[in-house]
Amino acid sequence: MRDKSDADFLIQDALCKVKDICKDRYQTYGDPLGTYAAISTMTSVFLEIGKGPYEARGDISEEVAICLEIIKKLIRVQRNPAHLDSWDDIMGYAACGHAIAERKYGRS
Repeated sequence: MRDKSDADFLIQDALCKVKDICKDRYQTYGDPLGTYAAISTMTSVFLEIGKGPYEARGDISEEVAICLEIIKKLIRVQRNPAHLDSWDDIMGYAACGHAIAERKYGRS
């Protein structure tokens, strides 16, 4: 069984990792307030334009969830187009969306 000092160490280690991640994201994408304000605006517009049977009940489809992830990545790309990880993520989300749509609706 671990003692309190082990738990304290694990907590401190996790907090250091979070601090490093936040610092990296700030350096890569800038102030999170501006980033999330832009994500909020784009998400609101997207959901208003695309209201359908899922959104009317308060649920969202898998496709809409993927689009929301892509919106977040688009904002990040806008803030740092040289950060290739965001472009990779967009491709990955799009591939997942394609696979899900094809499985649900077939090829049209």
